[in-house]
Amino acid sequence: MNRSAAKIVDEALSLPPRSRAKLADKLLDSLNPPRQRQIDKLWADEVEDRIDAYERGEIKVVSGKTVFHRLRKNQKTMRLFGFLEPAGIEFKEAINFYNQQRPNLGMISPRKS
Repeated sequence: MNRSAAKIVDEALSLPPRSRAKLADKLLDSLNPPRQRQIDKLWADEVEDRIDAYERGEIKVVSGKTVFHRLRKNQKTMRLFGFLEPAGIEFKEAINFYNQQRPNLGMISPRKS
């Protein structure tokens, strides 16, 4: 990293958390190709549609703990069809994210099958 980049990083780190988050979002967005931005927009719309449907009582929610339990239960099937390697990595990342974002819902730990 050159000096000007290091200076920018230092300045960015001195920003309040909300400003740093907005800056990080803009920087990450600048790395996404236009197609990825379209995909992100579609997912954001889907999330909003699902929230609206939930609020109208049209869908039920399933706890994260239940989802991960079901995924663990299906790991053997996933292995048979060759899905587990990339999915397994994402699964572990999802568990870590869940545990960090939702500590009040109980910790989840990956189990080996």
